[in-house]
Amino acid sequence: MTQSLDAEANGPHNGTRRTWYHTTIFNVSVVAACAFIAPGLWAAMNGLGGAGSADPYYVNAANSVIFCLQFVVCLFGSALIAKIGLRWAFVFGMTGFPLYAASVYCNVKYGNTWFLMVACAIDGIASGIFWLTEGAIVLAYPEKNRRGKYLAYWLASRIIGQMVGGAVTLGVNAGRREVGHISVETYLVFISIQTLGPFVAALLSPPHKVQRVDRTAVAIEIPRNVSHELRTMWQVLCRKEILLLLPMMFQSVFSEAFFSTYNSTYFTVRARALASLVASSCVIFCNFALGFWLDWRKPSLNTRAVGAFVTIYAFETALYI
Repeated sequence: MTQSLDAEANGPHNGTRRTWYHTTIFNVSVVAACAFIAPGLWAAMNGLGGAGSADPYYVNAANSVIFCLQFVVCLFGSALIAKIGLRWAFVFGMTGFPLYAASVYCNVKYGNTWFLMVACAIDGIASGIFWLTEGAIVLAYPEKNRRGKYLAYWLASRIIGQMVGGAVTLGVNAGRREVGHISVETYLVFISIQTLGPFVAALLSPPHKVQRVDRTAVAIEIPRNVSHELRTMWQVLCRKEILLLLPMMFQSVFSEAFFSTYNSTYFTVRARALASLVASSCVIFCNFALGFWLDWRKPSLNTRAVGAFVTIYAFETALYI
């Protein structure tokens, strides 16, 4: 059915002196830095509407290619991860983001469309692997009593990346009061930062080399039987809890395309840059507010879960009013 990604991960740490670059905090920091560089800046760019382009339709079509390929890769990508290992799969997952930024740059500056589509196809495959590996690392590497803190650290890094990207975009485009595409120099900043992604990801330690404080080993189970994995996934999808979450998952992605087109069509470049910065800043506040609510011990767990569920649905519905 499933087997360990690395046989050495099944045994405990040998008791040798811990090395700082094999510690859990260092490895989670690597993932956090990659979250800042890749999805954080990607979200900032797409928060501009059409990734900052004057005509969002090519970019929207390209983004559709990305998400379709991500869907396929997330279904079958575990076999590739089991083949090449978690570390190199994570490195490969980072390669698509700078290609995407470069392709949008070429589309905006030169009107090139073929590179946009090819780059998005590559990014769809690579980012699908990235989403598979990123969460697995953050959940599996830390000690159990530190997992919550490291999850917050990782998510905050992604949002900070979106904030920094929004701030850079606003700074470069503060004087652009017309409708159209953002300054092409903005893309050069994103490309230069995102190009560092694969090199940062290469600093990740393989599971069997991670040294926890409690000396326990990291064990990650990677499914190799794809058909069994698909059957298990179908069983999970049929659960009531997951079915109730599916509309929320759909809306969180659908709204990106909807508001991206709306912003690029009706708002000036400066307004779109400001919206990207403000949106990411609000996300940080909402994340912390939701975290405090979920950690509040006075209400029952069921009350907290239902309260968070209803609140999120209410705000997502209000977006379209």
